[in-house]
Amino acid sequence: MYERKLVMQKSALFAPEKYNIISEIEKYSHIPDKKAILYHNTEGEDISVTYQQLIEQSNKVGNVLASHGLSKGDKVLIMMPRSIATYELYIAALKLGVAIIPCSEMLRTKDLQYRITHGEINAVIALEPFTVEFEKIKEYDALTKFVIAGQKDGWISLEAEKEKRK
Repeated sequence: MYERKLVMQKSALFAPEKYNIISEIEKYSHIPDKKAILYHNTEGEDISVTYQQLIEQSNKVGNVLASHGLSKGDKVLIMMPRSIATYELYIAALKLGVAIIPCSEMLRTKDLQYRITHGEINAVIALEPFTVEFEKIKEYDALTKFVIAGQKDGWISLEAEKEKRK
């Protein structure tokens, strides 16, 4: 027996000179039932989100971020597990021209301090249980802070702000 290998020729690959992921997502948002995300949550439920829903929710998130001063060129550190809300955030940030700095929820204060200082971070977005690590950081007060899935003193509730924009 011999092993069969699939070899791609570089000349056969097609990559557009300019590619915009947001344009691709918006292209499919006009097809009402076209699924963008199929998600199996921790409760064992299967959830699906259409491109149209994804764009609508991302626009709301983007409006919240912009209303709190974030704009093109700003940098946002995001500490969230993979979820639908995370994808909404990423799309919103990309549409605003905000750089996304994803970070693991396993990072601790010194790691976050380094990223915030050296990355010149303008805002932090974190799931509520992860917010405690940020409170020990000396630049903490200067940051715009958004919390997901909960309330936290000194943090802006992204869900509450999003609900205001119905």
